[in-house]
Amino acid sequence: MRNAYLRNRLFKEFVDSIDVQDSQSILDLGSNDGFLIIQIANKLSVSSRTLIIAVEDKNQFSNKDFHTNAVNNRVKYRINLVNGDIRNLPYSDKSFDTITAANSLNSFLSSYKKI
Repeated sequence: MRNAYLRNRLFKEFVDSIDVQDSQSILDLGSNDGFLIIQIANKLSVSSRTLIIAVEDKNQFSNKDFHTNAVNNRVKYRINLVNGDIRNLPYSDKSFDTITAANSLNSFLSSYKKI
């Protein structure tokens, strides 16, 4: 319980500290339950044209929690969830203005064990 509280508090402080401008592109690696990227998406105005791509490792079992959280927070339409290999992404250098990877270690370790 304490770890979840601390994690959520740190994520909220991080989200509050970043300035997301309209028409930027954001990449979130190892999104897990989507908590961080959903908080970022909640900061955007309704008319924002910010592109958000959340990459969950293709070897994870399910993205059900992410989908549920995105729907419950009314931001599912803002976030493109992609299953892929976070170690080999198809995006060129400098494709994104902001990259977050708060949960990527867990995704990387999980995929590493399954390969």
